[in-house]
Amino acid sequence: LSPDGTYLYLPATVVVASEALKLFICSFICLFLFIRDGCQWDDVCWHSFRDFLRFLRWAIPGLLYCVDNLLSFYTISYLSPAVVVLLSNFGIITTAILFRFILRRHLSAVRWASLLILFLSIVGLSDSTNGSNHKTTHVTLQVATPVTNGNCSQPESPPHHQSSNNSSLDVSLDNYSWNPGYLLIASQCLIASFANVYNEKILKMDGGIDESFFGQNTRLYLFGVLFASLSLVVHPPSRQRLVSCGPLLGHSISSIGLIVVTAALGLTVAFTLKFRDNMFHVLVSEVTAVLVTLTSMLVLGFRPGLHFVLHAPSALLAVFVYAMENQGYVKDLPIHRTWADGEETVRLTEPGSDSDMEDSL
Repeated sequence: LSPDGTYLYLPATVVVASEALKLFICSFICLFLFIRDGCQWDDVCWHSFRDFLRFLRWAIPGLLYCVDNLLSFYTISYLSPAVVVLLSNFGIITTAILFRFILRRHLSAVRWASLLILFLSIVGLSDSTNGSNHKTTHVTLQVATPVTNGNCSQPESPPHHQSSNNSSLDVSLDNYSWNPGYLLIASQCLIASFANVYNEKILKMDGGIDESFFGQNTRLYLFGVLFASLSLVVHPPSRQRLVSCGPLLGHSISSIGLIVVTAALGLTVAFTLKFRDNMFHVLVSEVTAVLVTLTSMLVLGFRPGLHFVLHAPSALLAVFVYAMENQGYVKDLPIHRTWADGEETVRLTEPGSDSDMEDSL
């Protein structure tokens, strides 16, 4: 964002570039493996209409990821980054719900409780962290520099910030009055969760777990580039600026870094969904948020308060409880059934007992 809260570049060009970068990486590695293994072109061609439909199903997560990335630029125009980070933790709950109903994965009561504790801990952690760095953000919802008579030059002096008394888009961390940003962040959480869960489903269904990771993501990012490019064409102001000024106007080292980081994050998420699952991705993301906050204590001189000291261990303990429940240690232990007063009781076998030693001999 520029000092006056406007984008100097077209946000859709960042999405197109990041999707194109991921497509290039995956297709290059896929082609290398294809040649190395001596595969035939007939192995990757469509042999039936069913194969074509299986290819088209990658369009669903491709479209959802594109919409999610575009929404992030509009959300940050309505809400401050701190509020966006705080509210985006709602994705923990939406991911768990979709994980249960779309993938049919059963979550025990202990796991649901640990996820709820994790959600509350991260929200409290984010709120306490943001509260120690209270700032008021002034933004204006202007995504691109307008083009007038083919003039593509950037404004020499940005207009003055609007005052907090007459601006409808001013956002303070202590002021949670309603604005469209809340609806956008809720939509973004739901769309991102659905995209991740559905992407995991098609990555692993119908023998997909044995299919090439780079081949699958080449199809995904092919649709990602297609939909992101369409967003530039169907939006008249973006199309006018793109034709008159080209796609590179307003870009800098910062926007290039954003493209690289977005591409790296997308590949990391895809790798996690392929070889682990969505809940592992959620847990690692939240643990990373805690670790980043801890690192800021050493690098940025952040001084945590009592809220941080209480919420950070709670988040880590919630992850620990979820992981231990996932291992199922208790249900794998042998049991003895005895009778007392007409009622059956279950006793866990104590390790190191004499009976265990006799059985082992």
